[in-house]
Amino acid sequence: MKNLLKIMLATSCLTLLLMACKGRVGATSNENQEPETAALESIPVKMMSGYFLKNSYQFQEDIACFIFTDQASFDTYLGVGRTMNNQPDQPDFAQNTLAAIACKPADVKTDIAVTKSEIVNGNTVNIHFEIKKGEKLTYTMQPLALFSFEKKAGIRTVNFIENGKTVKEITLNRRAAGAPQTIDDLKKILWERLPDFCLVPIVRGSIPN
Repeated sequence: MKNLLKIMLATSCLTLLLMACKGRVGATSNENQEPETAALESIPVKMMSGYFLKNSYQFQEDIACFIFTDQASFDTYLGVGRTMNNQPDQPDFAQNTLAAIACKPADVKTDIAVTKSEIVNGNTVNIHFEIKKGEKLTYTMQPLALFSFEKKAGIRTVNFIENGKTVKEITLNRRAAGAPQTIDDLKKILWERLPDFCLVPIVRGSIPN
């Protein structure tokens, strides 16, 4: 009987030891796993010309970054530089999101170039750019890079990155695609969708019986 108890005790101890070793091996395996790599997808940008940053804009930093999802916000900050020989590119807010990078006015030739654009994990757009400065000018210039990229479902954030450093993070308005952008748009949609039998009473200011 004593021998049987010893055998059972030894078996139990061996089982516990094996389970502990197995758990440790599993933990070590997880610790050695490399972190998951972010999913990247290239998203091309189209440079746009014929616009300038309005003088009314007050810079808070040396670099300003903008996202425009409708004509109203676009017109708030940008003006049209139309000439006889230069027609500005027309924005298409139904299909594209517009973005801009601007620097403070300076008397030094300054170029802003988008070097790479990508979607990260399906919900973030990273815009990589660089700023190159050249010779001194006899006048003051307003550096501006305006561009567009395709609207995609699920995009929540746009990061502007200069030389590996994020200088601006903008969270997009999560309005559903195709939703009215302004109050006037909403009024127009409601008016168009009102049943015909409601139009006359509303216009006359009465309510149907």
